[in-house]
Amino acid sequence: LNARRLLKPQVRRPGSDHWEDIGWDTAIDEIGRRIKKTRDETFVEQDQRGRTVNRCEGIGFNGGCTDTNEFNYLVVKTMRSLGVCYLENQARV
Repeated sequence: LNARRLLKPQVRRPGSDHWEDIGWDTAIDEIGRRIKKTRDETFVEQDQRGRTVNRCEGIGFNGGCTDTNEFNYLVVKTMRSLGVCYLENQARV
């Protein structure tokens, strides 16, 4: 086990000069709140021509080459369910 490996979530608050440890429940709650806030603020139901598009233009996701196909499959399903249209990973390869 690498002594530098992170074992719990950390956050760097606005204006802070350091990272602080937080609990998993706190991290999940904060992430969920921020995703919901961003989605609510940037969700587009209809385009300029009145066509229904139901997309979230304020969130994007970029996966890496070390992610498994199973992980990328779940990410695509999750992001699409949120309406995210800026999505890239190597599951498509």
